[in-house]
Amino acid sequence: FSSEYSIMRGFALVLFLLVFVNFSFPDVITRISSNTYINWTKGVVVCEYFDNVEFLVGRNFDKKFLDLKREVKRKIISELFFSLGKVYFDENRIVDDVLNLFPEKRKGIASLFDRVDIRDFRYFGGKVFSTYVIDLYGENGIFNILRLPSIPRDYKEFLGFAEPKDYTGFIISTKGFKFNVSLSTKILSKSGKLLYSYGDYKENYRYIHFFSSLSDAISSGIFGDVILYAFPFKVSGENYTDIVVNDEVAEKLLSKTENYDILFKGAVGIIIED
Repeated sequence: FSSEYSIMRGFALVLFLLVFVNFSFPDVITRISSNTYINWTKGVVVCEYFDNVEFLVGRNFDKKFLDLKREVKRKIISELFFSLGKVYFDENRIVDDVLNLFPEKRKGIASLFDRVDIRDFRYFGGKVFSTYVIDLYGENGIFNILRLPSIPRDYKEFLGFAEPKDYTGFIISTKGFKFNVSLSTKILSKSGKLLYSYGDYKENYRYIHFFSSLSDAISSGIFGDVILYAFPFKVSGENYTDIVVNDEVAEKLLSKTENYDILFKGAVGIIIED
């Protein structure tokens, strides 16, 4: 009995440490269910699965083990569909709205989930633990399937509005504002012009970056050495997901054509501070 108790206590300690580690980093995290969260800073969705199951003993242990793994993955995928459906997509929609409008995207997400294998699958003494990690952005990411057609901006109208200056990155701090991270955050000007969305991004990974502090953003190296810093004029949208900046900020950034690469290459950061 004491041996079994020691083993169980050790298993519980490992589980605690895993959970503790997941919450000890200063990344921007949105928990979307009791065991699933989005790490916006790292650009991944993580589902941690833990359950009590029947003891796997006797003959055909390998087959039972594989069957259990398949069943665990099925449950994780079901959990992901339900949880991701409630995530903010843009200023007035959640992911479920997009999936309901475009059933082919639901099939695409299901196919993506099926292709990604679960990690660190462990079974011991009637208990099973596993982690499922899937990319949010990039060619094999969830957003690549969910994204909708978008027309890139023409920034030439901003030329000559301010004294030209070279910048290498653009960072906005939302400290003091109610702001919710969404899959398709947009940046607008006070005068109502759409300045930036994923439609303006020309690369294949992440069009916007989220950090919990300015120091983390700067140390990432994403934004270069000459950064334009700003605060929102306000946060707009039914879901509080779109950032509105003063016209002077937009003019500083877009008065020189060389600065357009900041948007084209996704050197745009949002600081989420409590």
